[in-house]
Amino acid sequence: MTAADLLPRQRGSWPAFWHARLQQTTHTHTRLSAFELQASPRVVAAHSSRLDHVTGDGWVAVGDAAMAFDPLSSQGLTQALASGIRAGEALDGCLAGEVVALDEYDHKANEVVRAYSQLRGVYFGREQLWPQSFFWRRWQMIVQDPEPLVGVPIGRVGQQPGKQETYVAVGVCR
Repeated sequence: MTAADLLPRQRGSWPAFWHARLQQTTHTHTRLSAFELQASPRVVAAHSSRLDHVTGDGWVAVGDAAMAFDPLSSQGLTQALASGIRAGEALDGCLAGEVVALDEYDHKANEVVRAYSQLRGVYFGREQLWPQSFFWRRWQMIVQDPEPLVGVPIGRVGQQPGKQETYVAVGVCR
């Protein structure tokens, strides 16, 4: 895992970059030495992000379509499932006539992102094993920024040409 701006500019050199970095590892290189790579490594975005609003006129965003979490936090699957449950409850409430149900779902999404941002700052700020690592020094600077991740586009960084973004929308209410 690395930041996109640390990759070589030429995509064709990414496999060599990956192999060179793999050779610099101790345990991962040893574990993978018995295997043959079947395809070139792919580069995909793995940043945290959130839509400005997770509800709108005739739609509700759920899971990664609503918010995405850095893989280092190990919260993506859990938060996606939780947002699905909350969206179902909000839609049920909306269909039962609760006019604020979708607004409450949107408000809860803001709370989740704020809590995640704060907790990420605490944990990433504690990392002390690699003080010379540019990757970790950068993360520690990023998490000091008090601005939440609201409004960061989902699926734009590192997106491959011709690939569609995945947004889940449910058309009911409002």
